[in-house]
Amino acid sequence: MPDGTTIHLAPNNRKAADWSLNSDSSVILNGQFYFKGTIRYPHGVRFFYDAANTNFESKLFFLDKGVQTLTINIDSIKKYTPRIQGSKANSIYQKRFHVNEIEQEGVNLSEKAWQLYSQYKNEMPENEIMNFRKEKEEYNNKKDSILLKSTTVSNSYFISLWLAIDYLFSNGYKPQYQKIYTLLPDNIKKTKAGIFLKTRLAESGKTTIGAVFPMLNLFDRDSIAQSVAFNTEQAKYTLIDFWFSYCGPCIAQFAEFKEIYKLFPKEKFQIISISVDAKKDRAAWLGAIKKYELPWQHFWDPGVAEARRLSINSCPTTFLLGPDGKVIAKNMEPAELKEFLNKNL
Repeated sequence: MPDGTTIHLAPNNRKAADWSLNSDSSVILNGQFYFKGTIRYPHGVRFFYDAANTNFESKLFFLDKGVQTLTINIDSIKKYTPRIQGSKANSIYQKRFHVNEIEQEGVNLSEKAWQLYSQYKNEMPENEIMNFRKEKEEYNNKKDSILLKSTTVSNSYFISLWLAIDYLFSNGYKPQYQKIYTLLPDNIKKTKAGIFLKTRLAESGKTTIGAVFPMLNLFDRDSIAQSVAFNTEQAKYTLIDFWFSYCGPCIAQFAEFKEIYKLFPKEKFQIISISVDAKKDRAAWLGAIKKYELPWQHFWDPGVAEARRLSINSCPTTFLLGPDGKVIAKNMEPAELKEFLNKNL
């Protein structure tokens, strides 16, 4: 990295951080950079910087008390955890959580996702989508299993805490993350990060199977604020679809969703789409609705406040609500949705 480049150090989640830095940025001079501050317990962190109009972000690693030396390899920053000396927490993380193996599997998945997108763009066959989602689910389940197992070891508690926060925001709510929180000692639950995890679990748990889907504060197509209640008076079954206008897998599902939508009367089945497009992309959102001729209700979450509150961080994410307004399925493939509705309507 050239001298003059600004490096930024950020906790896994700023609202969960319990540290004090003299500055969260450092300028490289003679190939070196420095950060100084106070940390009460290990923190999961990432560093990032901007170069040639490209944002680079590192993988998660762990800072501990004391002096630590971080070595950055510019060629591997986006794929692998940085090398760090002097952090006991990071050494435990690397060994106990099988970081090298997990990271390589993640790299392979990312490369496959890019290959599929390059090949199919927005017209990916459903079998390819289903196969890739299955591989990704197996990968995430493997990480969850390692995390759950390691949480029972005392010197892994803080690592488990930060990973649970990271996984919750990446994958959405899972009962495993609630169990991991339960396994943590009371003194760790009482930290700022522990309290943050508890709060986020309570919010995101509202979208788990069997929960009544919560009211959301959104905007309609005219940018008018709306408090949207997903009640069942309008239809027996409701599909809630979180998407954005540049999301290839989201768009790939629309043709089949339209076909399913036409099969059933509105009092039997409805779709409500919620865009997480940024404010600057409002025109792209509205243009996509028009381009793909999507006839159902549309709302907008431009600040992603509601999606983040519910730990919805990937698209497409869908929820099928039953007659009582409770979530009965998540991320059903269109073929699965069609089969379910044919059996139940």
